[in-house]
Amino acid sequence: MLKPYYEQLKTVNALPPRCAYAPESGSISLNGEWGIRAYAGIRAVPDDFYTVAPADTIPVPSCAQYYGYDNFQYTNVNYPFPFDPPYVPWENPAFHYRRTVNVEKAGGKKYYLAFDGVDSCFYLYVNGQFVGFSQISHRTSEFDVTDYIRGGENAVDALVLKWCAGSYLEDQDKWRFTGIFRDVSLLARPNGHIADYKIETESDGTARFQYISGGLPATLTLNGEAKTVKAGETAAFKIENPKLWTVETPYLYDLKIECAGEVVNEKVGVRAVSVENGVFKVNGKHIKLKGVNRHDFHPEKGAAVGIEDMRRDLTLMKAHNINAVRTSHYPSAPAFYRLCDELGLYVMSEADVECHGVATQNGGGDWESVPSLFDDGQYAEAVAERNRANVAAQKNRPCVIIWSLGNESGYGDAFIRAAREVKRLDNTRPVHYEGAFSPEHNQAGRDTSVFDMVSRMYPAPEWVAEEYLKIETETRPLVLCEYCHAMGNGPGDLKQYWDILTSSDRFMGGFVWEWKDHGVLYGGGGCKYGGDFGEAPHDGNFCIDGLVGPNWEIKPGLLNVKKVYGGEKIEDGKIAAPSVRLTAGDVRIEPAQGGGFIKIRCGESSYAVDGFTGSLTSAAVGGRERLVSPLTVNITRAPTDNDRNIRREWLALGVYDAKPVVRSVKAAKNGVALTGKMLPVSRSSRLDFTLAYAFFADSVEINFSYTVPDLAKSPPRAGLAFAVDKNITEIEYYGKGPGETYVDTADLSAFGRFETTAEKNFTNYIRPQECGSHCGARYVRLSRGREPDRKTPAALDGGLVISAPAPFSFSVLPYGEKALRETAHNWELPPSDAVHISLDAAMRGIGSNSCGPVLNPKYEIPRKGEITFSLAFAQGAMV
Repeated sequence: MLKPYYEQLKTVNALPPRCAYAPESGSISLNGEWGIRAYAGIRAVPDDFYTVAPADTIPVPSCAQYYGYDNFQYTNVNYPFPFDPPYVPWENPAFHYRRTVNVEKAGGKKYYLAFDGVDSCFYLYVNGQFVGFSQISHRTSEFDVTDYIRGGENAVDALVLKWCAGSYLEDQDKWRFTGIFRDVSLLARPNGHIADYKIETESDGTARFQYISGGLPATLTLNGEAKTVKAGETAAFKIENPKLWTVETPYLYDLKIECAGEVVNEKVGVRAVSVENGVFKVNGKHIKLKGVNRHDFHPEKGAAVGIEDMRRDLTLMKAHNINAVRTSHYPSAPAFYRLCDELGLYVMSEADVECHGVATQNGGGDWESVPSLFDDGQYAEAVAERNRANVAAQKNRPCVIIWSLGNESGYGDAFIRAAREVKRLDNTRPVHYEGAFSPEHNQAGRDTSVFDMVSRMYPAPEWVAEEYLKIETETRPLVLCEYCHAMGNGPGDLKQYWDILTSSDRFMGGFVWEWKDHGVLYGGGGCKYGGDFGEAPHDGNFCIDGLVGPNWEIKPGLLNVKKVYGGEKIEDGKIAAPSVRLTAGDVRIEPAQGGGFIKIRCGESSYAVDGFTGSLTSAAVGGRERLVSPLTVNITRAPTDNDRNIRREWLALGVYDAKPVVRSVKAAKNGVALTGKMLPVSRSSRLDFTLAYAFFADSVEINFSYTVPDLAKSPPRAGLAFAVDKNITEIEYYGKGPGETYVDTADLSAFGRFETTAEKNFTNYIRPQECGSHCGARYVRLSRGREPDRKTPAALDGGLVISAPAPFSFSVLPYGEKALRETAHNWELPPSDAVHISLDAAMRGIGSNSCGPVLNPKYEIPRKGEITFSLAFAQGAMV
């Protein structure tokens, strides 16, 4: 029977971690087609499994779930197996991988097998002999296989398990993939080769090379100067007038390392990182981290991202003024760091540590009320081991400016010890761990002096602005390792944070959560999220929380990041919005019988108002009905992902069930005035309103006023909603644009004249939700779609012009609020049957409360409001 290393946090026969590099020659890629056989659990695997070649194949790197094995599962906090560390279930999917490789074995050579990433652990055999065992999914596991390799064909067998004792430390917010998901290589190296080294630089041009381990002396050539160094020694160089490495100017010097006839080509970035007098600096200058959190993810490959995927991530970040990445919540592949060196991005490199599910083991979320995983000494050592691996691999990368011990794992002596280990290995970079400062993780107030910065995730902007700098005992800089949760329509509070973060050099900046939506493309349909594969537990669409879509689709949130991170100054266009010309006519009103429909005629046009609801049910102008659905009072919006918490209150308070009920009807000039309430079942009024209609030959003027009752919570919006013919798709408007804007993002868009269509105005979020609103509007013109051979809109046949003397919000979409609210995925939306229009006196902001702070009250709708809309249904209605 296989030895139960997977339950013991053991690493067997793997070499000590070293810096990431590949010699100039002697490296054989083992990427490509491997054999694979799946077993339902570890007990089903025979002891001699490696004697039978698997019949099926799978590409490596890859995640097994994309090839029909096991199942997809997304969970954020809860462990996907019973909590009983260090044990994992017997029903632990296992996968036998096999690859053969031909080797011309030569004397004087050492042979190594290197696996850059295997989730979660693996037993390694070469030619039927046990070589070793490794865990820690996101690190390079390297084995000396010199005594196992033979000349000619060699069989490499790896038994990969889905879970192991280390999985308790890998409870990151992600899909739980399995397999050999990063590169595999066989290295043939000369005896006496260099193994590990460390490069340190200072901004005055000093560069030190520490030969940590290896055999023979090495010759180093840097900037035209050559030196020889022995193992255990350090060589120093001085570059005069150095070109410093920064994200703006990522200059890299070539370093040639020659040892035992082997060449290693290294890149050196001259830069220094420091914290001085509470200020974080690079090369002696204060910088702001304009960052994002990034997972390894591709919709069709999962965690098995390639170098071009990484490059696409980073170039798109740079194009949108992002200058920093946190590798959440594990080290990225070695190639990622070299790309950051080359392209110029700062990196907070995070160890492969998260055990968030510890806090929920008894159903709650309180770290102090449950036994700590680190009361077990082997887990405390595992945290240190994972941090040593992170530092060892990335220590020579100039892009890495901060070490992070992990994420959401409580706080105690294990992390103090790990921080000291990191500083012993590298004292040139500051050390970060948010759990030390979280009020939830460090309720006991344990000492945090080992850390070089204070870190918080999702604090309210007001705490940053009004409280942090007033803490008399705190002199360290502050970084927001996560903020502005970018789930769905949002984040709405980015500018509020950055107005504060730029106010003091004590503020380092922050990392938006997160870069990319984790939408899986598998099994037909469109992008899927948690629960779509029938798995349990799962966390729904909480993985759809990025600034870009799964295939790098640019979302409005990213465009706002570009503006804020770039310090863009927004200037309104100096234009005057037109208004509606109201054509007078002889108005005749037929009073409702028994409170029913009120009919109005003005010239050749006729209108109807429902005396029970106050809705405009008909507008027949120019011989045709212009409304597809009635114009009615509206207080709802399809919940955004950032409404996910307050949505529960709206449901409980009946916001989505509330119907307009008229309590009084009065005659008014050219029309009628109705006073009513938005009443749900079992609840009192959510909004009191008055609608005063004035009718004209081809238009209607609607005065809408409202009051939120004293005991009621403000609804998401106060306005009107209706629908028109589905072909009325062309939009011209004067307002904030061109992207969607809300009250808390309005400062990021300029007032001007814009053109779009209902389809383009719809933001295709994976989970449909409120979108496409434009605040600060004064005028909207809708017309039929353009004809292919015309450069201008067709005549305003069935179109509409809307204006108001005061700013308003509007949206024109191919879907109504109910369809958006009740559809789980964008690819499941029904065909559009109308163009749906919302006109709002007020709508609440977006915020980032999907995981961040509650919306600032100033962005809720006012308790009272009034606006007059003019709607014209004829061509030439513009003044």
